[in-house]
Amino acid sequence: MRNWTYVSDIVEGTLLAAEHADDGDAVNIGTTEGTRVMKAAELVISHAAAIVSRPEMPTGPYYRISDHSKLTKLAGWRPKVSFADGLERTMEWYFSTKSAASIRAELPHLLFER
Repeated sequence: MRNWTYVSDIVEGTLLAAEHADDGDAVNIGTTEGTRVMKAAELVISHAAAIVSRPEMPTGPYYRISDHSKLTKLAGWRPKVSFADGLERTMEWYFSTKSAASIRAELPHLLFER
């Protein structure tokens, strides 16, 4: 389980945290909407192409979900964009700014060579 937070929610939360959090404590900015990594992959596939599973690769912590309750209490902030909507917006933007040929050419490097 992970949570992915859309960029506009992160920007708004960061600005509000800077304005309202004055005690030096950390403030989490993120959604509490947990999404299984495989579900995220399925959503990406529904907009793009097949993903090859690599179960032999490290996975990291099983559960990583943000707790934004401090910023909610300080400034009333809550994320506005769900994971599925944010992914759809991102995929639409990505495919409107890239050609299929450039994506095919770049993808192996971006996924495996960095």
